[in-house]
Amino acid sequence: MYDLKASHFSLSLEKNILTTATITQEGLLLITGIEAGEEVVSPCTGPGGEVFAGFSILDNAVPTTYPVVEEIAVPALAPLTATLSHTNIVTVVNAGLYNEACGYNDTDGQALTCDTTSADNQILLVPVTGGLTFHADEAGDTITMRYRYTLTTEAAKRLFYERNVNNTACATFTQLTVGGGTGEMYTSEYDCGVDWENLGATALLPEAGGSAATAANTSDGWLTVQGGQDACRLIHVPDEDDPRLGVAFDFIP
Repeated sequence: MYDLKASHFSLSLEKNILTTATITQEGLLLITGIEAGEEVVSPCTGPGGEVFAGFSILDNAVPTTYPVVEEIAVPALAPLTATLSHTNIVTVVNAGLYNEACGYNDTDGQALTCDTTSADNQILLVPVTGGLTFHADEAGDTITMRYRYTLTTEAAKRLFYERNVNNTACATFTQLTVGGGTGEMYTSEYDCGVDWENLGATALLPEAGGSAATAANTSDGWLTVQGGQDACRLIHVPDEDDPRLGVAFDFIP
């Protein structure tokens, strides 16, 4: 999903979708290509050398997951435990870590990973319950947690209301609107495991993506920092007030 009030783009054009591609969410970074002699778009997969088209714009997308940023006060004394506001945390495992959840120690500025055990700069996360166990070094500290959780049908309705249920161009004509040109996008389609706080306000955001084979903690079209070329510029780090990632871009769809 993307924030309609904060996002804007200078061009909005209908584009054909690559035959083998599936686009079901708004705010995905798309690339352009040629199929049967005509331009088509598909989610960015991140190998480098891709030509960016813009971001997916749909009117009936209902997210199945959503990012959250929340502040946790670690107890000063044992047990050093806490519970997130949501359960069923998305946990895409890569190199033994839960890469769709991470923490940031506001007290000492240290990035924290999430895993099945607690250690120095590592939080034990129980995905089903949202339970957290901290290392002794974090006792009494304030931790900002960023994670993605699975939405129930009721939670999705509460956040996004009832979406358009009619057939769309995406389903009927295999087309969708691409928002591009010059603009800014505030999207929920990004890698929650990135230490966004330490990138800096003017850091370039490399291209999105990674299928499971190339970057196990991302999905096609998500924004991350594992790509091979610059796509956007970071302008908003997800926070408690707005958990979406804000980027500025300049390309023609």
